[in-house]
Amino acid sequence: MHDQGLAGALWAGVRRTLISSVALICLALLAARSGVADDTALRDGHADRQAWETWFGGLSGTYRDGATFWASHRSEPNPPD
Repeated sequence: MHDQGLAGALWAGVRRTLISSVALICLALLAARSGVADDTALRDGHADRQAWETWFGGLSGTYRDGATFWASHRSEPNPPD
């Protein structure tokens, strides 16, 4: 049981890293396609996302539940209370 928990935690970390890396690559490709010369905003956005992933990854219990709830509703025009 402990090994499954460890494997799950390792897989979650790998998955977060892959998603973050793919997102950065996609943003860089879009920037190159649109002719954006300065990629500072892309790098800043990527750094912010990594910081958020690290913060979120350290949460547990009701704190994680609350952050998950917020993240799933933050872009709605009228988010629930």
